[in-house]
Amino acid sequence: ELALLLKKGADGKLVWASAYAAHTVELSFSAATVVELAQTYDLSVSGASLAAAVAQDPAFWTHMECIKVFARMSPDGKADVIKALKERGFTTLMCGDGGNDVGALKQADVGLALLSGFGNMNAESSSELHGDGNEKAKDERSPLEKLKANQMEMAAKAAVHKKRMTEGMAKKKKELMAQQQERLEAEFARRKEAGQTGMMAQMGGIKAVMTQINKELREYQVELMKNAPKRPNPLEGLAAIEESTDMMPIVKLGDASIAAPFTSKMPSISSILDIIRQGRCTLVNTVQQQQIMMLNCMISAFCLAVMHMQGSRSSEEQLISTGMFLTVASFAFSFATPIEKLANVRPLTSVFHPALFISVMGQLAIHLSCIVWVVSQAKVLMGEEQLQEAIRMAKILEKADMSGEYPEELKVGEGDEGPVHKKHYPNLLNTCVFLVETSQQVSVMAVNYKGRPFMLGTTENAALLWSLALCAIGLFVAVNEVVPELNTYLGLVPFPNEDIRRGVVVCVAVSMFGSFIWDRICLFFFARHIFMASLQEAKETKLSDYYPQLKKVGIALAVLAWLGLFQGNVLVLGAVWYFYRQRQKMLQQQKEAEQARLAASSSN
Repeated sequence: ELALLLKKGADGKLVWASAYAAHTVELSFSAATVVELAQTYDLSVSGASLAAAVAQDPAFWTHMECIKVFARMSPDGKADVIKALKERGFTTLMCGDGGNDVGALKQADVGLALLSGFGNMNAESSSELHGDGNEKAKDERSPLEKLKANQMEMAAKAAVHKKRMTEGMAKKKKELMAQQQERLEAEFARRKEAGQTGMMAQMGGIKAVMTQINKELREYQVELMKNAPKRPNPLEGLAAIEESTDMMPIVKLGDASIAAPFTSKMPSISSILDIIRQGRCTLVNTVQQQQIMMLNCMISAFCLAVMHMQGSRSSEEQLISTGMFLTVASFAFSFATPIEKLANVRPLTSVFHPALFISVMGQLAIHLSCIVWVVSQAKVLMGEEQLQEAIRMAKILEKADMSGEYPEELKVGEGDEGPVHKKHYPNLLNTCVFLVETSQQVSVMAVNYKGRPFMLGTTENAALLWSLALCAIGLFVAVNEVVPELNTYLGLVPFPNEDIRRGVVVCVAVSMFGSFIWDRICLFFFARHIFMASLQEAKETKLSDYYPQLKKVGIALAVLAWLGLFQGNVLVLGAVWYFYRQRQKMLQQQKEAEQARLAASSSN
């Protein structure tokens, strides 16, 4: 009762009439009242009524966004509607499967061509909407649901056949292996009678028998494959599934493919959702990469400038250790995956949106403040004498790197290829800056990863989660000097007192949690719709969503326990692997039994 159709009334004038015969609503047409009507009713127009309306009042073109349904449109009418929407500033997407859609597809910002011949895949037939009592009961599923059910049935049959084929091949191989000794003896006797003796005759006999066995196995495999069910084709049987007399049994690229940049493999308009989901994910990924690049460049430039002025630089071991994990996280960003559910909010399109730009500036202020504070504390503890020594050593190292001639004071030992020289001068300033800078790089990636509702969340992106988690664990170990050998390898010096250690820990915590809180505050004030959508996703998160990651943690702890408690005993590891494989086999058998049951029920 809330749907109105524009048509000519009894007096020949255009009126908005109820789209259903059971309701009698009739309102006179006026372009000025369209916006008000659209707030209460779903408005629909046909090609003829639209042409009559714009001829009566051309201002109607400025209200095309208020119309919900455009029915029986001519090719020019479709193109005109798309053009009118674009002139109003809307981003348009058009999908079609025929030559009459080419004009609109060219006008639209995004064009999607559908396979021709299956238009009814996107709508129910009139007999389904207005069935009579004498009609036989039909499957209430939509054509697309029937297609998917058919594919699932074919996949289940294929799984059952694969199991039978595996069992049959194993049985046949066992039979042939049981006959192998008899065949070898018979072959050796035949060759002996023919006068062929010696090692070469035996080798030839073995080869002949094995060749015959392999040939029989291949023939048996071919025989089994003849009974294999046909592989499910996403385009096969669509006309039969539809059970509609007006569906063309043709599968070909439509004329619309000429004008559209995208062509759907399926004849359903549901592909539009995939384009929107993936487009949003790509947009969000691009914006977050820009944010991360801005912050990382500014933090790295500031840290390099500070350390260079004080005669310090990062060691190769420090750069390799952080770069390795952060590179994995960067790859995880590049392969972000959209979620299945389409969000009811749109993402931000520019890094200069207040919610993003102010967030970046605030995060940068937090990070640089922490670096400035920790540098000032390190300089006080080092004193002027150590600072001057660091500057002097930096000049010597720089000169030696450029000339290739290392003075005796840089020699640390003898190697296989000659003397070994140190290329890094560890000091407290470098230690503090390295720890704080690394924590900030981890924070930048963790905070600015958008996640849901546009892409997989942080806990669902395993590569990102574990690379950042390992970096954070490594920072904790280095700050607390849990493994002194690791600190020595990285070129970190021990903290002279607990005050500076606590100061570094506080800076690390402020960089991580402070920037996260600031980013969410900016999102709350400047993009509240996205903040509320993210909050709703967080509320819907269940404990079971964390099972995959908790399982990996359990495996890691089990490996550590194996190394620590059992000193790497291979027998213990073998027993664990045996029980694991037995459990996997049991689960696989249960799955195959369920597939067989589904296949049997569907065939009946």
